[in-house]
Amino acid sequence: MRAPLRTWGASRIGLAVVLTVLWIETTATDQITIPPFTHDLNGWCFVPTLTAIALAEPLIDRSPQLTELGVRSPLLLALARLALVWTGGAAVVGYCWWSGDLGRWAAPYVLLFLAFATAVVAALSSWYWLPLLPLVFVWLQVSASGFPGPDFAIPRWQVATAVAAAWLAYAVSIAVRDAAQRRQ
Repeated sequence: MRAPLRTWGASRIGLAVVLTVLWIETTATDQITIPPFTHDLNGWCFVPTLTAIALAEPLIDRSPQLTELGVRSPLLLALARLALVWTGGAAVVGYCWWSGDLGRWAAPYVLLFLAFATAVVAALSSWYWLPLLPLVFVWLQVSASGFPGPDFAIPRWQVATAVAAAWLAYAVSIAVRDAAQRRQ
């Protein structure tokens, strides 16, 4: 059981969760100055984006030949990898909620960014970081005006819809990729 968890990136997911918790505990309420930005950034601004980038990487199947030779369906293995990544995301969201009022405003954005990253991995596989980096830059520009706070409130149904769409996109991409490999 350890080999599949290692292959799926369980240690990287655990490390990302631990580092995010440490970031929240030590730096989330600090104001951070980064040279390209003319304004200070709240440490909470980094939690959704960095969590999404770190947790998206284990969604990529780094050993497709091994997956093909496996006795389990590639779709089932991909969904298990997806569940493992989203378990790490749920741990970060739970810690955001537990950490107080500011974290409660940030938690939905962790889910939104992770949903976007999941959908991008479904579409671009290992090139997932390409659209995420400009998104991070734009997010840091937009969120500097008061994130986290009531100005950034989003309805729960929008977050749930984004998460469901991302899961569906990922499952469909794996099913299409599996069908194309079987035809060859």
